[in-house]
Amino acid sequence: MFQGGFDLADEDELLVPEDDSPIVQHDINEECVEIDDSEVGSDTVYEPWRSGIPRHVPNDWAKHIPNVSADNGRRWDLLNLAPGQVQFVDILHFQWPVVGGHQLALFTYDLKTEGWRIFPIKRKADVKTAVQEWISTEGLTKRGYMVTVFGDGCGAMELVRQCVIENKLNYFPVSKNEPNLNAAEGVTGWFKEAVFATLLGAMHQDGPIDERHLLFASQFVCYTRERLPRGADGQRPSSWRINTGQPEVVGHIAPFGQPGFAYIPKTLRRARKGPKF
Repeated sequence: MFQGGFDLADEDELLVPEDDSPIVQHDINEECVEIDDSEVGSDTVYEPWRSGIPRHVPNDWAKHIPNVSADNGRRWDLLNLAPGQVQFVDILHFQWPVVGGHQLALFTYDLKTEGWRIFPIKRKADVKTAVQEWISTEGLTKRGYMVTVFGDGCGAMELVRQCVIENKLNYFPVSKNEPNLNAAEGVTGWFKEAVFATLLGAMHQDGPIDERHLLFASQFVCYTRERLPRGADGQRPSSWRINTGQPEVVGHIAPFGQPGFAYIPKTLRRARKGPKF
């Protein structure tokens, strides 16, 4: 008995093989099998459902993938990509308190349409709720093709991954040390510039709008940008047109921060004893 409490078997017993039958030797030359190393021709049907499809042509649902074949480039093929088929997501943190007490926001970027979406989050536990709202409002589970969501490996993104998989969508993790592969982070700079420009244009000294309305400005930017033409000359179709196939309507969009009027009952006005921003 070993002092550590383990019962060690006798050394002689360990050296005795369990199977004491004689070893049978085989002549390797008698069992050689001739291997056909000739290249599989294009006329060979290795997958019956691919009959008639040239070998160098990928399947329809994989044509947009970079480097999927020798003829495909190293970038996403946007021509064969469907709206919403490839999505990039990121979690944004508000540096200042915003109206509603939201601390985070789910930011999504559609690679095909270049559309932006933002969903407010009050606490980390509500990340899955925001993801579910995004999937539902965009109808990602009803599009008839597999939607792939790309995200990095931060803590909150694990909740995003769980919700995406629960909705039977595809999730592809981006390496933590390669954030440049997440297109959502690539457009975040443009998104922030547009939001700050929109918010500053509506802010005035002693006015009702300040940095607390950052979330409202973010939602306004996403909504407006979705319906504006693309390109320096404005000739490219808008995200709305690509996604829905219908012309966009912008006549109802008012400038951010434009004064408005709302009817307030007299009893509520007396209780407030003055304007409330």
